[in-house]
Amino acid sequence: MISWRDIFCIIKSKICLRVD
Repeated sequence: MISWRDIFCIIKSKICLRVD
């Protein structure tokens, strides 16, 4: 299932790499 983190990661891919 897709969690909110996955969605946030896709939207904010730049931040995703920094925020784990």
